[in-house]
Amino acid sequence: MAEKAIFIGAGNVAWHLAHAVDKAGIQVDQIITQHVETAKVLAQKFGAYYGTSPVVGSKADWVFICTSDEQIETAATHVEHLGGIMVHTSGAINMNVLHGKQLHYGVLYPLQTFNKNRVVDFLKVPLLLEASDTLTENKLKDLAENLSNKVVFANSEQRKILHLSAVIVNNFTNHLFSQAGEIAQQSGLSSALLQPLMQETIEKAIALGAKNAQTGPAKRGDNLVLAEHIAWLETHFPSFVAEYKIISESIIESHPSAE
Repeated sequence: MAEKAIFIGAGNVAWHLAHAVDKAGIQVDQIITQHVETAKVLAQKFGAYYGTSPVVGSKADWVFICTSDEQIETAATHVEHLGGIMVHTSGAINMNVLHGKQLHYGVLYPLQTFNKNRVVDFLKVPLLLEASDTLTENKLKDLAENLSNKVVFANSEQRKILHLSAVIVNNFTNHLFSQAGEIAQQSGLSSALLQPLMQETIEKAIALGAKNAQTGPAKRGDNLVLAEHIAWLETHFPSFVAEYKIISESIIESHPSAE
């Protein structure tokens, strides 16, 4: 008989993890969230129950808490009775937030950015694991290795630091792409012209290492160009002046030979 999983939350992480768990042969039994319509859409993919609370008397082999970080502890308290192994999926929250909520508990943090409208090959997603005990560690490892080809054990402090790095890589970079697009549009040309550069920037950083791949006026120490950029931003895009200066100064500090 297949193991059963109950998901608490139906956002982007739950969406992708539920599909991966189903593919691994574990039955997605219930989707529980306060956002019933969102739960319904996900539950229908698996013929699962959905609602704001679990079915009375139900039990699970796995309980995946895929809520926002602020809601993890509260959500865990509400589903203590489900049994099984309780797992949260956050990069930033300590595993011990689940202590006392279940005998066996842990963390399965998928190090990736997710969107329901974009397919991600889960086999390529690094999974960072932490477990409360040896039994849970072994079970979690077996599960993770059925979901991904990249499985690593990391304690809560290591995971928190890596999460910080992930925010910089993903969220900060995406914000800069967005800001760059707005600036480019003021040229009267399409911001789509930047897309090949965006792609090459990422690919080159992976191939060469980001520090080795660095180019541009700050790295070269081209103070005239930097001053011209700042002057234009002060007139046309003042909200980005401080960011431009801080990032440029950081690049200069990282490449002192350019001075």
